[in-house]
Amino acid sequence: MRNKVDGGAIPRGLPGATTADRGGPASLAWPLAGVAAFAILTAVGARLVVFREPVPVTLQVYFVLAAGMVLGSRMGALSQLAYLGLGLSGVPVFAAPPHAGVGCFLGPTGGYLVGFVAAAYVAGFCVERWGSPREGLPRVIPLTVAGLAGLAALYVPGLAWLTAWMALRGGGFSASLACAWASGVAPFLALDSLKAAAASLSVVLCNRRLCDKTQDGDRHQTQHSCKR
Repeated sequence: MRNKVDGGAIPRGLPGATTADRGGPASLAWPLAGVAAFAILTAVGARLVVFREPVPVTLQVYFVLAAGMVLGSRMGALSQLAYLGLGLSGVPVFAAPPHAGVGCFLGPTGGYLVGFVAAAYVAGFCVERWGSPREGLPRVIPLTVAGLAGLAALYVPGLAWLTAWMALRGGGFSASLACAWASGVAPFLALDSLKAAAASLSVVLCNRRLCDKTQDGDRHQTQHSCKR
């Protein structure tokens, strides 16, 4: 089961589930906090990087996919829009130099930045359709598939823009496409797939722990009430 808040999916057991059930303005507290948190985490992930030209390898994909899985499609995408907004406003949060500004979108990695929004949305959309991770470890498999779907949504604009970027610099379309695939997709498929699996496992385990704590708290409150 899941709650819907402004189109997002909040798994039962996560902090926003109880708040959202009550309705009213407070029901947006968890999703908006999640948007801010994942925007910051994506920015932090940009600093955990091993550069490979023309696309840097970072932990951002992990946080982008987790944002969609936890916050749902709309709020997950919004968290990445917030991240992009930080970079556009001049905050150095992007992985590739110059780390901020419009110029980052015009460079070879510009399509991947746009793809962050699509990836979070698609991953969240799949989770909304297939259910929350509260059922336990067996949910890792469908959540990983959701993550892989989000990964595909990330690669499409990334590959398209990298191909165009190379073609505009004198390469033919076919040669540019082959080069873009070889340098901007193929080397990262295995590692990014592992990130998708890691994100799904993290979401399931964290949600399970939160559910256990919530149940323990409910039992403690019930026992305390009975003693009265």
